[in-house]
Amino acid sequence: MPRILIIEDSPVLHRFIEISLRGQQFEVESADKGEAGLAAAIDNPPDLIMLDLGLPDVDGWDVLDELRSDPATVDVPVLVSTGWEGEEIAVRAHSRGAEVLPKPYAASDLRTAVIAMLGAEASAAG
Repeated sequence: MPRILIIEDSPVLHRFIEISLRGQQFEVESADKGEAGLAAAIDNPPDLIMLDLGLPDVDGWDVLDELRSDPATVDVPVLVSTGWEGEEIAVRAHSRGAEVLPKPYAASDLRTAVIAMLGAEASAAG
């Protein structure tokens, strides 16, 4: 079962993501701050990381840069979830090997993005 780490500070959005993905045979773990999420990802790399950019302790871009610089997480797919708009966000995320899912989004959009990023691994789990 693919394991997804959610790094998101909104309890409401976190619960929405968790419910949306658990119904699709994903194991979901979470962190509500950047430092905790980074430590969890490096300690036990997940199959995919959902990363909010507006975290209370560390900027999401800094978390992404740390994930990309650590050998344990350099290749872990990252789905940036943000309410910030603009092409600059997508360009910046893509330059760091991440995809973007703009907030707000529907559960079906979330599942589609996650399954696309996990590829065959997600198909085998479903």
